[in-house]
Amino acid sequence: MVHRVEIFAGETGRQFGAYGAHTIGHVGAVEVTYRWEDARGLADTPFDDLPRLTRDQFAVVADTASRVLAHLGWINDEMSKTGFSTPSVIYDLDDQIFETQEYGPLSLAQLEAACVVGDQIRLSASWLEGPSATNPTRCIASLNPSDDRVFVFETASFITHRPKDMDIGPKLARIGAFFHAQRC
Repeated sequence: MVHRVEIFAGETGRQFGAYGAHTIGHVGAVEVTYRWEDARGLADTPFDDLPRLTRDQFAVVADTASRVLAHLGWINDEMSKTGFSTPSVIYDLDDQIFETQEYGPLSLAQLEAACVVGDQIRLSASWLEGPSATNPTRCIASLNPSDDRVFVFETASFITHRPKDMDIGPKLARIGAFFHAQRC
C-alpha cells in the first residue's frame, strides 16, 4: 500500500491531492484514488470550511506527513522530487520514440497527430532516460492550444518539453549578432 502527499500549485493555485480521482486510465476507469479518512469526509465538507494555506504551510504538511509515515514504518518511494519546483521549458523533442500507454511506441510526428487539444496521452520517460524508465504514466503529452503543437510534461521534474524546431533562442542570437555586426 502506498501513501502519497502531492501538492500542485502555481500563480493561481490548483489543487492539493487529498480526495477523489487522481489518475484516470485510457478507458475512463479510475486507477488511483485519494481517500479522506475522516468521519465527515471531504466530500461533505463545505468549501468555505476548508482552510486556505500558504506555500510554507503546505511544506509543513508534506514534511509532517513524511515524518509520520516514516515513523509508522512506511518506506519512502519518491516518485517526484521533494521541495519546491519551478516549471521550465526545454526544446528537445526531435526523433525520439515515445512509449505511450495507449498507443504503444510513436514517433514525434505520430505523437503530435495522436494528440487532441484538451486530451492527454500518458507515456513513460523512456525517450529521455532509456528503457529503465518503465512508469507508463510519468509524462503527459498534449497539444498546446495556443500553437497546436505537442508538448510533453514530465511530472517528476515539472519540465515541459517542446519540439526542437520551435526553439527561437538560436534564431534570436543570430539576429542579435547580425544587428550587432551592422552597428560596428
